[in-house]
Amino acid sequence: MTRTLGQPPQHAISVDRKRSLVILRLAGFLAPADVQRISAEEQAAVRSLGVPAGTHNFLIDARALDAQSADVVAMIQHTTDMVPIKPRRLAIVARYGLNKIQARRMIGEREIGLFDSEEEALAYLME
Repeated sequence: MTRTLGQPPQHAISVDRKRSLVILRLAGFLAPADVQRISAEEQAAVRSLGVPAGTHNFLIDARALDAQSADVVAMIQHTTDMVPIKPRRLAIVARYGLNKIQARRMIGEREIGLFDSEEEALAYLME
C-alpha cells in the first residue's frame, strides 16, 4: 500500500494458515468507525484459522499509518485488550517518529513486540 499524508484509511488482512498467522496492514488516517470495522474483520480472519485462543500469532504493519487522533489511539488500545480470541504473540511494525511513539503508547505495559521491520517482527512471532 502506497500512501500520501492524509490519505483515507486503507487496510488489508491476510491469513497464513501454515504459520497460524494473521497479518493486518494499515494505512492512512482512521476514524473510530474504521477501528470497529477492521477489528471485526480481523476477528473473522482469526476465527477462520479454527484454532483456540492463545495459539495464533498476529502482526500489525502500521508503517503506512498516519498519526492518529487520541480517541482512535485509545480505541485501538481498548480493542487490542478486549478481542475475544487473543493471540499467542502480537507484533507491531512501525516507522520512526510519531507513528512509533503512538504505537508505544498503544502497547503500554503489555507484552507486544515493536519492530522496525517485518522480518524482525516475524522472527519474534515464530520463536
